[in-house]
Amino acid sequence: MLNGDRAIGWIIGLALALRLAVIPLLGNDPSNQSLFEYGHIAWNIVQGHGFAYDFDGRYPLQPTAYSPALYCYALVPWFAVFGINFLGPRIMHAVFLAAVCWFLYKIGARLISRRAGLVAAALWAVYPEAIFLTLRLAPENLMFPLFGWTLWRAVQTDHPRPGRNALVTGGLLGLACWTNPSLQVLGLAIPLHWKINGFLRGRAGWKRFGLFVMGAVLVIAPWTIRNYLRLGAFVPLRSAFAYNMWRGNHEGATGTVRNFQFINVDVALPEDYKAYIDANLDPTDEIARDRFFAAEVKKFIREHPGEFLRLTGTRVSYYWWQDKTHPLTGSLWYMAPWVLLLIPAAAGVILTLRRWRSWSLWYLQILGFTTLFALTVVVPRYRLPLYPALILLAAAGVEAGWRRLSERHRPGG
Repeated sequence: MLNGDRAIGWIIGLALALRLAVIPLLGNDPSNQSLFEYGHIAWNIVQGHGFAYDFDGRYPLQPTAYSPALYCYALVPWFAVFGINFLGPRIMHAVFLAAVCWFLYKIGARLISRRAGLVAAALWAVYPEAIFLTLRLAPENLMFPLFGWTLWRAVQTDHPRPGRNALVTGGLLGLACWTNPSLQVLGLAIPLHWKINGFLRGRAGWKRFGLFVMGAVLVIAPWTIRNYLRLGAFVPLRSAFAYNMWRGNHEGATGTVRNFQFINVDVALPEDYKAYIDANLDPTDEIARDRFFAAEVKKFIREHPGEFLRLTGTRVSYYWWQDKTHPLTGSLWYMAPWVLLLIPAAAGVILTLRRWRSWSLWYLQILGFTTLFALTVVVPRYRLPLYPALILLAAAGVEAGWRRLSERHRPGG
């Protein structure tokens, strides 16, 4: 059998090959040709308009904080040299996503065994959604290596320089949040995990916590300052939270961004409500629009608490199973791998409960992301942050099964 370090090299190579192979096979499909807001903003930067967006022509071009910033800037060099081009970003995506195998391997080896780390890396390498993600101009392609790196530093509670490790972990989390602000969930999960495992005990613990927070704040602060100067409001990372929550929580909402005919809710609103929304949106002020949507969400919850609870329950079921408002989740390529991942992950949860302190970071992530999106809005892509935790738990389940089979086949077993 190959040793761990050599085997992980082969797994990373496989992961990269699969992601590069899918580019010519499916890259020209029209469904994979959208720039989304990220590509449009990157192109605006290249054209000299700065970090600006016109919301697909709905409003005048204006400075924005609607999109995660770091991914947009990662697209800029490709667009500056080659124009609007998908090949360069997709190759970048393939490299970034293949690198995630290394972090899952290291974390799995630390939590369980080297073999389990290889299993986790292999699961990520061949998981279809993590392969097809390469084709989309989506920030999760950059999020995952930063996410994995943050988690790897977070589990090193025995690091020889714990203060420095806490600072670096905070800084990495800040960078990861620049790609996906929902990863702010880790801002609670990591310190709670450290507290549970005694890493934040006493004066030294408070110092480590302070360094963790300082690392995150120092990385996020430049973008927060930019948003204040350009938009005139305190927006730490992104301005879209209230708007997205409104899309999942208004009269007639499905809990997602689409209705059951797969039409975007902004388009499918009743005419009278749509007219009301349009009449109250300032086309020149992104912050005013977001505050209006925040007020609408508060009004909806206050006047329809039962409906909000029903939508919350619906979102939990869509998050963990099939989103009936999105055509992707009806695909066998989407649902079959998910089921095959959930089965060993469920076994992994049961098997790791005896060591719940060591595994608390992964339980907290699952709980945190589920709660965040259950209360706000769900689309299939929002389930992606669950994958590191579920894959590691699945690796724990596979490892336990492997050991039992090995014991049965031993002489006298």
